[in-house]
Amino acid sequence: MHESHQRAAGRSVTTGPLMGAADAASGQPPPFVEHRQERFSHPDGRRAIRFYLVEPSGEERLAVTGEEREARDGHYVYRTEPSFAGMQALYCGNMSDVNKWLDFMVHRPGQVVNLAADSVRPSPRDRDKDRNRSHKRASDIAAAKLGGAAEASHAKRLKVLREEGEATTRAANDAYLAALWQKAHSCSHKYDMARRATHEWLRGRLGAEDLALLRRSQATVEEANEAANENGKSDAFPVMEAVRELSCLCLPMEQLYRSGVLQAVLALKNHPNSSLSSMAVRLVEQWRRQMAAHIQVLTEPKFCDDPAMKLQLALKTLPKVFLPSSKASKGAASATGLMSPKPPTPSGALPPKTPGGTLLPAKTPAPYTPAVDTQVFTPSTTASAPPPTFADKSRPGQRAEKFRPSFADKRAPGPPVVAIETEEDDCDVGSPIGFGMLGDMDVDT
Repeated sequence: MHESHQRAAGRSVTTGPLMGAADAASGQPPPFVEHRQERFSHPDGRRAIRFYLVEPSGEERLAVTGEEREARDGHYVYRTEPSFAGMQALYCGNMSDVNKWLDFMVHRPGQVVNLAADSVRPSPRDRDKDRNRSHKRASDIAAAKLGGAAEASHAKRLKVLREEGEATTRAANDAYLAALWQKAHSCSHKYDMARRATHEWLRGRLGAEDLALLRRSQATVEEANEAANENGKSDAFPVMEAVRELSCLCLPMEQLYRSGVLQAVLALKNHPNSSLSSMAVRLVEQWRRQMAAHIQVLTEPKFCDDPAMKLQLALKTLPKVFLPSSKASKGAASATGLMSPKPPTPSGALPPKTPGGTLLPAKTPAPYTPAVDTQVFTPSTTASAPPPTFADKSRPGQRAEKFRPSFADKRAPGPPVVAIETEEDDCDVGSPIGFGMLGDMDVDT
């Protein structure tokens, strides 16, 4: 038979068929007297080990080869050479099994190598499957019952996580409720100022100084109209000053229509002087917008509502889980640094009361009594301080009083409304005269 011989360190290494002619006739492998190992490295850097069985003649046969895995983590895979595969095949990952196999081949030849069942390693692919199968899922580990100190530590950690989540939720609720209260009271204050301005427009009276200014300005405009009709000429500067004075007056509805100033200004629109006619057009448009805004206040239900009261009623229907904690409700600071969502009372706003009660100012001993037709409204002695309008957010040193106009809705209140509008445009009444949102309304003059 063909055999290949190698020389290593003065020894004769033989690879090829395990049995010669004489051994094949007896059916027994040749006897071995000892074994040895040799370490080397592959060109790619992986380490390897060769195990040799030494015959009585001194020749060595390569029996087992161990090579480091591709991961190069120090773990080896050992397998027998093809010449031993038909008799005593070996495939394992433990060097102790290799040494046991070599001892059997030297001291007990012909016997079957009896390796432990757990030492026989599967192929790398099967070994990876077993490794993945042996890992437990995180849910199984969490569901497993802990005991002793481990159970106490686990319970403590769960408690800390739960408290952190509750603190975050409570802080968010506190901040959200504080924002709702601020928005609701801001809208309530603006609606109250709108109702006051509309009441003055309906039932107000000009003071003596303002009434005298109205009559002088009206007379100047009428004289300009007469002069323009006669010769088409008139002094424009006094007329311009009169129109400016009229634009600064907050004329109530009755005096605007009964005094004749509206008809005089409408006639001034046809004046041959373009400056006077354009000023008359702008003044009429200003009065038209004022009337449209007051009509909106009289007709829209939202100006009869109290957003702060609605929010207070809505909070009573919410579960306690959505409300601030008991500590925060007593005035303690929340996690966000905000105080408890106690309704803030802005300047000019009214504190919320129980449903159906009378809303009073904080420092007013009696409810506000609106002026009747027989009374004369007397504003400040300063002519430049007209009655309060939408543009007057609040007067310094004064607090707004709750006024219940005659056009208020007398029906029973509906179910509480949880949602509070947070859009700034919903309660925005700011403009030169307080009605910028009504610019596109078409009202006949």
